[in-house]
Amino acid sequence: MNVSKRLAATALTAALLGGGAALAPPAQAGVSWAAAPAASPQAVKCKHLSGVGYYCGYYKGTATKASGSSGSAVKEIQALLRYHWKTTPGKKLAVDGKFGSKTKAAVKSFQTQINKNQHPSPKLKVDGIVGAHTWWWLRY
Repeated sequence: MNVSKRLAATALTAALLGGGAALAPPAQAGVSWAAAPAASPQAVKCKHLSGVGYYCGYYKGTATKASGSSGSAVKEIQALLRYHWKTTPGKKLAVDGKFGSKTKAAVKSFQTQINKNQHPSPKLKVDGIVGAHTWWWLRY
């Protein structure tokens, strides 16, 4: 589902449930938010949760994670990258809970693509670290 359709669905859901729609950046050409192929041996199934955003079943928080981190938060990052982002590093990323060089490369690729295709500022720092701003975009 593209970003425009997602925003419309969010606004409609919020209106029907009596809540306000959250503001989100505008859609830009070239951004793909499609899920990883279903035939993938590690197909990822994520859903949108109120107050969290997209959630893949591993971790609902936003603690900063970087190279060397491990555990459920890293699995969530890896799953969100596979689910949302169609860059080569994201598509082929294993959901193993280990924040190694491949996860870092996928995060940097994600951050770079967000900076190229979304605005307004502030831009994401392309550092391979998943802090609050990168979590927001992963969960968006």
